[in-house]
Amino acid sequence: MPRTDAEDEDPGPVPHPLDRPWIHPSELVASSRQAPERNDTHPASAHPARSWRRDLVLTVAAGTVGAVATVAVLGLVGTFERDPIRRVAALNSVGSSDAASIAAHVVPGIAGVITTAAGVERRGSGIAVGPHQVLTTIDVVDPSTDPIPENTATTSAGTGPIEICLANGHRHLATEIGRDPVMGLVLLDVPTLRLEPAALVDTPAVRAGDWIAAVGRNATSGAWVTSGVITAIDGWMSDDRGGAYAGMITTSTGLAAEARGGALVDRRGNVVGMLSVTGSTPTRTAAIPTDILRDVAAQLATTGSASHGALGLHAIDTAARGATVTEIGAGSSAETAGLQVGDRVTAVDGAATPDTASLVYTLRRLRAGAQVRLTVVRGHTPRRVTAILDDTSATAPPASSPTTVPDTNLLAVAVAGRT
Repeated sequence: MPRTDAEDEDPGPVPHPLDRPWIHPSELVASSRQAPERNDTHPASAHPARSWRRDLVLTVAAGTVGAVATVAVLGLVGTFERDPIRRVAALNSVGSSDAASIAAHVVPGIAGVITTAAGVERRGSGIAVGPHQVLTTIDVVDPSTDPIPENTATTSAGTGPIEICLANGHRHLATEIGRDPVMGLVLLDVPTLRLEPAALVDTPAVRAGDWIAAVGRNATSGAWVTSGVITAIDGWMSDDRGGAYAGMITTSTGLAAEARGGALVDRRGNVVGMLSVTGSTPTRTAAIPTDILRDVAAQLATTGSASHGALGLHAIDTAARGATVTEIGAGSSAETAGLQVGDRVTAVDGAATPDTASLVYTLRRLRAGAQVRLTVVRGHTPRRVTAILDDTSATAPPASSPTTVPDTNLLAVAVAGRT
């Protein structure tokens, strides 16, 4: 086909490679080998040919600046969070009031405790405090604290074996390492079962009004769970059998027998106490704070017994601040220290004791033989005296009992209805 005049026209010079939207690799090489030329026919090419190297450097530099700016912006908005999933999960776990989620987190450290007495199988709970150790209450392992149900056929006397279970149908024999009658605690050894110890935190982390969950093991070794709030701390708690307990964490939750010895848990999933006492009102449960649980467990594991400090006196609460002394035992630590009837004990080693409950609990946390500085108000004059604490379990209480309720004997507060 013959060419037209338009096709015969000179199309003009070929554009420079860097002036086109694409460049063939061979042109880059060729361009680097050609010397700059002048073309007077086209004013645009009258200037020296641009250096492709310079253009390439400028292009790379511009791209680098843009990339750095983009990274900076993304970093400011948190796109490069190293572990966003973990961060979100952590935020969701803090302050949670989902009892089911809390129970799922805690229940691996809660064990079911099974005992048999007089032919009757009883179930309770315990808290794992070591790979093979479970701490529970005397009530759980000693059935003599509860009456035998009516119309129950008894086949034997005494207590049978103690068994620990984490799953229904899987039981492991446990032996008693030691017990603490003052706080009503027992430490068990389970050599054939490896446990996941629960996370015990300091009790001062909780306060009245805080949300809590109560977690134990039910008859099928699943989780027993209820929730409520803390109603009081550091006060007196009276149970349905007349026992008086000092320094307990009182809650608005009820307590099933199978959950006794289980855990009181805060919103973060930390154990803050052991469920131990049902109050005279069924919907009130008290727990032993973890700061004393840890110390008792350590003592029982080491020596099989636990020591608690005592002054050897009676005291009552009055309108005045402090525990007012009403009687002093002969030969007691209080007598040796020079305390007198009518004195008000307002602090121990600088820690305020505004009432009898706080004084009793402060002494329980100390051990026999400890030297303490007591702040005492006699009349209107404060003074400080030094006392060497007696052992609660080895010292007899004064001859008479106070008329006030609960019993504020600082030597032996009733445990599980027994003095």
